[in-house]
Amino acid sequence: MSEKLFPIINVQHLNTYIPWCIGHEDKFYKDSKIIQLSKEIAEAFIEWGFIYLINHTIKQEVISNGFDLSRQFFKLNTTQKEAVLRPNTGENWGYVPFKFETFEKSRPFDLKECFNFFPITEKLETINKILPAFMPVEVNLFNQCKQLSELLLQLINMQLPVSDRNFLNDQHKGLGSLDENPTITRLLYYPPIKSEESLLENQLRCGEHSDYGTITLLFQDEVGGLQVVNPSGEYVNATPIPGSIVVNCGDMLELWSAGKFKSTRHRVLMPNDYDKARQSIAFFCHPDNNITVSCLDGSDKFKPQNPYEYLMQKFADTYG
Repeated sequence: MSEKLFPIINVQHLNTYIPWCIGHEDKFYKDSKIIQLSKEIAEAFIEWGFIYLINHTIKQEVISNGFDLSRQFFKLNTTQKEAVLRPNTGENWGYVPFKFETFEKSRPFDLKECFNFFPITEKLETINKILPAFMPVEVNLFNQCKQLSELLLQLINMQLPVSDRNFLNDQHKGLGSLDENPTITRLLYYPPIKSEESLLENQLRCGEHSDYGTITLLFQDEVGGLQVVNPSGEYVNATPIPGSIVVNCGDMLELWSAGKFKSTRHRVLMPNDYDKARQSIAFFCHPDNNITVSCLDGSDKFKPQNPYEYLMQKFADTYG
């Protein structure tokens, strides 16, 4: 199996545009370093669908705090975690128990538990009683991911066949608004495995899938296990790089680009050391609920999709 890493892109120059403000557009689109970054990301999404970002805009302290509170949550007892259980409705906020999800129907259930997080919740009082520090820390991480995603959408927009400089960001206007956009932070915990004998045949920590939205930002710990399909169609390890963020193209961006950008399939394998738990945090950046996503080159390579309906069908497949 090839171990070649997908592209590593230094985006330190993006810090020049933090915080984003009205009037940045002209300077941003004429900036030679920004133009180069845009091309590098596009080339990587065309070939791989995955990149590593280094020297990005999110401080390590914010990420570390997010991991720490995530770890504290998953160490709670079952009764406490189930007090903020994700409901079996379209509301995608709350705890998803161990062995509850199946991403790949040809395999047994995934060996993970999750917390789907959004800054606004009716369960605020409950989570504050259980873990008072949780909301401020995870809201901060969510907002930092939102800010970085909006900059990345600007970079990607430069490589799409559209004249509107703000096209992609306008398709994500509701990002951060519960009623308009389903973007979430997902906290993931993969518990230690007792023994190889406890595993079912062909079982994975997370089955093969592509992501459903526009882009995903992934923070992973040092344990590893994430694999992605390389340009030759083989799985390769997404080896953790300290301080980096893994960013990948989702199904909606593949559709907008008429297949130019790859929404690459990926999975999480069992570790060589079964005693090691794994943590990761994913920020799934989705388009707004009320739009239609179609090929921007005018082709009919993909059928137009309402991203919210598409997401709900994927949830039905996963939780059904």
